[in-house]
Amino acid sequence: MDKQLLNLTFTVVPGSSDEDSAFEDGSSYATSVASSVYNYRFENGRRYHAYKEGEYPLVSDRVMRDRIPPNLRFIIDDCEATWSFSSKFDYIHARTLGGSIKDLPRLLKQAYEFLEPGGWIELQEYETTSKTDDNSFPEDSALLRWVENLNKAAAKFGKPTNIAPELKQHVMDAGFTGVEDFVYKVPMTPWAKDKKLKEQGRFNQLAMLDSLQAYTLHLFTNVLGWSVEEAEVYLVDVRKELMDPKIHMYST
Repeated sequence: MDKQLLNLTFTVVPGSSDEDSAFEDGSSYATSVASSVYNYRFENGRRYHAYKEGEYPLVSDRVMRDRIPPNLRFIIDDCEATWSFSSKFDYIHARTLGGSIKDLPRLLKQAYEFLEPGGWIELQEYETTSKTDDNSFPEDSALLRWVENLNKAAAKFGKPTNIAPELKQHVMDAGFTGVEDFVYKVPMTPWAKDKKLKEQGRFNQLAMLDSLQAYTLHLFTNVLGWSVEEAEVYLVDVRKELMDPKIHMYST
């Protein structure tokens, strides 16, 4: 699916903004969440957010919620709406925004405006590609076709998945200074000999196997026009490649 990990950190100056949010009282970003955001819709046996329905194509069901740490508190809002926080931040962190953001430059500009002078932003993003150094993908790879279709569907949906290659430039265009860009080669399955890389590959393989359906169903059926049955059958071959130790896949 993906894997260009970009760690970006920078220094900043201030600004401000305002609009409706999912909070009962927009004057405080820590107030209780409006009851409407707890409404959900169901599609193909998976649960999706009903808040700003159709804007976010990934699932939000029991499978996902069972993994939430006990000390984590969510504040639910649309980060692409005009920010209305009552105070600014010293540090803003975002991870894997690909596939969920329509206007990345605007989002980064708002982050810039809501950081205190000298504040920091850190972004971690995977590039939506799969590669090998030894041409070990099969000639008509199901996984490579899945990546191609995912990127095509997400772009057509208006929220591209493969944002990592342009991320650094977008950050600088938003006004950030002192930008640092760290790129890592990450194995997607546990084929590497190095113990640490093998462990990374094992976790990535598990994450991919577990999230394939969540990434696929809505975009492939609603955007590309596939049937649910076609998508599910297709994913069987994608999973087979993810489990094949002879394919030395990674992303950069």
